[in-house]
Order: sequence, then structure tokens, then C-alpha cells
Amino acid sequence: MIDSPSLFIAFLMSNPLIVVDVQSGFINEFTHHIPQRVAHLIERGEYAPVLFTRFINAPDGPYQKFLDWHSCTHEPETNIASELQPWVKPEVVFSKLGLCGIPNELADYFRGHCFERVFILGIDTDMCVLKIAMDSPLPRYCGRGHMAMERCL
Repeated sequence: MIDSPSLFIAFLMSNPLIVVDVQSGFINEFTHHIPQRVAHLIERGEYAPVLFTRFINAPDGPYQKFLDWHSCTHEPETNIASELQPWVKPEVVFSKLGLCGIPNELADYFRGHCFERVFILGIDTDMCVLKIAMDSPLPRYCGRGHMAMERCL
């Protein structure tokens, strides 16, 4: 929680970035360029904190049950892309066990910080990234804020 006015102002002025599921299991000939672009974006220093989600395909989850898709169940497929490892720390990685929305731990993180805005990017923009945007952590968890979709990498 934010316990001082100066800390509160610093959080309001921060630009959190959620990097959604940019992990080894989703890197292929069509997406191989994305981790390096994300790394360049982070290196600009305009976003803090940088938060990561990673998808883990749960054995009892819908992807295995209904789609018979069995990838991304464990490392190395669930590892955040190697280009992004300099920013990966356990406290900023939130696992999504068999779901595409905001994991409970990330929702709790947002409840404790109340940012004005959040930037979201990822590979699967028509599912996972969009679902996180739709579950917008701002108005629901903080009572204010806005979400704007502008530009994709």
C-alpha cells in the first residue's frame, strides 16, 4: 500500500507496462521479432514498473480439455522470452494457470498500487492481451483511470 503523499504522487505519475505472455512457447517464425521490440521499448525507460504474465496450460484447463492443445505446460515453453530476462524478477511475474484474463495475484498488485493508467502489450492481441484490457485493472480496482488502445508493435 502507498503510505505517504510523495509515494502516492510517484505512483500516479508512473507508467506501468504489462507484458502479456511473451514467452518461449509462443515464439515462432511469425512472432520471433516481438521480444526484441519489447526489450527496446523497456530500455527507453518510460515504463515502470514492468510486469509480466505467463500462460501455463493447466492439465485440467479448457485448452487441453476442449482444444486438445498440450503445449505451454512447463519450462522452457512457459519461460519469459530470453530477450526480456534482464527485467524478470519473481515479484513482477504473474502466472495465468489455464486462463487468459488477469490472474488474482496481479489484481491484488493493482489494488495495492492504484495506477492512473496501464500500458499493455503482448503477442496474442485478439485473446490474451484483449482480455487483460477488458478486465482493466484501473476502474475496477482503483475507482479511477482509463484504458486506451493505441498502437501495436
